Amino acid sequence: MIRVTRFVLLASVLLGACSGDDDYNYVGPAPGSQALVQVLNASPDAPPMTLLIDGAQAAPTLGYGEGTGELYLDPTVSHSITLQGLSPTTPTTLVSLTSKTFTAGTVYRIIAEGPLATVAPVTYTYAAATTPANSTRLQFVHAAPAAASLAIYVTAPGAALASSTPFATLAYQQAAGPSALTSGNYEIRITPAGATSPVLYDSGSLTLAPGTNLLIAAVANVGLGSASVQLVAVDQDGDNTFLADVSTPAALRVVHDIANGPVISVYTNGSTTPLVSSLAYGAATAYLPVAAQSLSVSVTPMSNPSQSLLSLDLNLEAGSEHTLYAVGPLASAQPLVTHDHARRVASYAKLRLINGAPSAGVVDMYVVATGTSIAAVTPSYAGVPLGGDTDFQPFTAGTYALTITAANSKTPLVGPVSLTLSNSGIYTAVARDASGGGTPIGLIELDDL
Repeated sequence: MIRVTRFVLLASVLLGACSGDDDYNYVGPAPGSQALVQVLNASPDAPPMTLLIDGAQAAPTLGYGEGTGELYLDPTVSHSITLQGLSPTTPTTLVSLTSKTFTAGTVYRIIAEGPLATVAPVTYTYAAATTPANSTRLQFVHAAPAAASLAIYVTAPGAALASSTPFATLAYQQAAGPSALTSGNYEIRITPAGATSPVLYDSGSLTLAPGTNLLIAAVANVGLGSASVQLVAVDQDGDNTFLADVSTPAALRVVHDIANGPVISVYTNGSTTPLVSSLAYGAATAYLPVAAQSLSVSVTPMSNPSQSLLSLDLNLEAGSEHTLYAVGPLASAQPLVTHDHARRVASYAKLRLINGAPSAGVVDMYVVATGTSIAAVTPSYAGVPLGGDTDFQPFTAGTYALTITAANSKTPLVGPVSLTLSNSGIYTAVARDASGGGTPIGLIELDDL
């Protein structure tokens, strides 16, 4: 089983049982005399953010829709709260609260809201309180900049909205709660304010865990599906959950990189109707919507669907996007599955390089300024084996030269190839054999290339 995941969890999963931020604890005074701060990154096109408290990193890096746990602060002194954005060069300060004092017994939820060009901190405060053992505390925040006012319903699963009262009606940057609900099964639905339809978002049935204090933010949907907003939830311990709308699919792209292989078809879950009917060497499909579920995949010759060239099992989660590379040679073809971080970042380009050329062996990859000789340059990515993947790396916008050599060699197998990268761009280049196998080595260019 190949499990392809991120921090996404399906809405049916018990909230409060997700990956957390427990490796960091900004320790303050004894319980009863501390202030508490919790931070969430809700900027749809901003880079991942690092939280600094008084100049020290206080939590793991926060991707879009991710938040920290409640962190202790000494209320007797002032503090600085800074969010630095990931950058190809020096981290950039995006949000800064300096010389701020915090009151004991108060929770401060600081959310970075708005697009990168206007991102700013919005602070929501409430009195700290213990959540009863049989209850779940909920605070909803409207953090989706392009969405109009929203009505948020928290009901028994399947309850008619026409006879239900909204938990809250919120304009952008408004919040409601925390309010305690009896723990158990619920359904969260969002509609335009003052109306019960259309339903803009539906969580499906989910379970609210007892003793949990949840910040739930409606954020811009920058991924798959038709829902205009999605929900993200973070609890007091920093456990994050992506609550996808029930209609949100996963997506799978297929790339044919078996140089001496036939035209291929791709079948899923034993269906006799192919997901991909015909794909030639060097070609790629678009991202194809598939159900968020366990997926059995078979790659076959188009001319002989009963012959399996590759087979694998994937567990794809709602909202996740992936590429399946069928990598050759044919006699030992193998799958490479990548998780494709398709959210665009306004402050840099994202470039991924993959070695899919069997004839090249282990390679070194250079991404340098145009006109730069690689003779005295250390490889940008050294010793990349067949199937090796650099993942998406941030690059300053500009024009670069890509050169690929055999490992420890300066003789180009590919390039230099000019790459023009723009902020918000996503770029993937895959080294490949010539059609039929062997040299010359070329590139399969994907995404914005």
